[in-house]
Amino acid sequence: MAHVPHGGVLWKVERAQTHSLSAYLHTAPAPDGGVYVAGEIGHADSDDARSFVSRVGPGKRVVWSRRVGSWGRDSTFVWSCAGDGGGNVIVSGMRERGSRTWLFVGKYDRHGRQRWLRSVSPPGCAVVLSTGPATVGPGGHVYVAVTGLTRGGPEVGTVVAFAAGTGRMLWSTRIVAKAKNGSNCYDVAVDPAGNLYAVGVKNGEGSRQHICVCKLTADGRRVWTRSWPAGRSMCDPQSRVVFAGSRAFAAVSLATANKEHLRLVSVRGSGADAWSRSLDIHGQEAELGGVVADAAGNVYVAGQTAVKGPEQVRAFLQRWSPAGRRAWVRTYYNVKARQPAMFLGVAIRGRSLYCTGSRLRAQDAPTMLTVRVTTDGRTAWRQVWTGGGKRDAMAWAVHPQRNGVYVAGASMPLDQTVFTSARATVWKLRP
Repeated sequence: MAHVPHGGVLWKVERAQTHSLSAYLHTAPAPDGGVYVAGEIGHADSDDARSFVSRVGPGKRVVWSRRVGSWGRDSTFVWSCAGDGGGNVIVSGMRERGSRTWLFVGKYDRHGRQRWLRSVSPPGCAVVLSTGPATVGPGGHVYVAVTGLTRGGPEVGTVVAFAAGTGRMLWSTRIVAKAKNGSNCYDVAVDPAGNLYAVGVKNGEGSRQHICVCKLTADGRRVWTRSWPAGRSMCDPQSRVVFAGSRAFAAVSLATANKEHLRLVSVRGSGADAWSRSLDIHGQEAELGGVVADAAGNVYVAGQTAVKGPEQVRAFLQRWSPAGRRAWVRTYYNVKARQPAMFLGVAIRGRSLYCTGSRLRAQDAPTMLTVRVTTDGRTAWRQVWTGGGKRDAMAWAVHPQRNGVYVAGASMPLDQTVFTSARATVWKLRP
């Protein structure tokens, strides 16, 4: 490792072609210091997307790779993978057959054995419209945020719980008790005591929405719901929630007719001391890449912002205190070359934050961008990977381990796109 600088690429492994409908990859820690990777593969000219989960060891070897599910020609799309703390990996997403859709959740052990796999529609949902990332609680139970369509009625946002050992659906609870015009649920977080915090929206009259954060007990009982008006904006399913210290923080993606922007809302576990702040930088358009928190209760939000137009899209990372004060903002952009950049994923380990995404060196020619930033806002290193100028690449997920930083994304020949000829790729960087 001595000859590789900090942030340098130790190795890269490419897998099968990613599917054109959803090229995103997701990561989780593996027990040997490696990483689990999940996503979809398939041909660009086919609607048949096949989900997979792989375990990649710290020495580049692909230990095993499994197809998720055996539902004939049904398409499956992975929206998340997460470690359960015991060396196993949880994979979740959506299964599609024509106009019918279901939520699926599966558990695989460190040897690649499928412990269980469930494909369900929550009670009262005729069609599953979207699912959030899977979250694992202290006891190993799995929780997923789901938005579904009721039969002849409005949309409904629910949190669904699955048993750790068998995958049996334990309960399903709507985040809003009464919502005449429907509700949506985007993500769920868990605190050390096993309580759940879900973020979503309650739909009002005339396309008006209220941002909602709901607290549930481990057995699905609703404790409280706090809401904030979204004005004339519509909330996006990419909204995410984390719990840190004694507070829940939700980074909410909002869109109007011609602008996307972000808000950070927070509330104590008791339901008190709620606040809401704008995450926009100088009032410019902003999009969410990810949100994490540290042990002290500070929260970090990554994404992209357009400073003076689309040619100046900048990746950003900002830190907020538990009291709702912005401590610092860092943006990343090649000013001289006018190369737009964006962060699509963020992770934290100790006092270091790792952000990953892409930077454009030319129109539609992305390069993989990964940056390490300390929690006090100092940039430690940045990596821009071009494959020696012979490959384009972009990344969506980053996972720091003690022996290296794993980045998952896609690489492709020059002048090709991520939707036609990209191959699932994992890089290992020196910390």
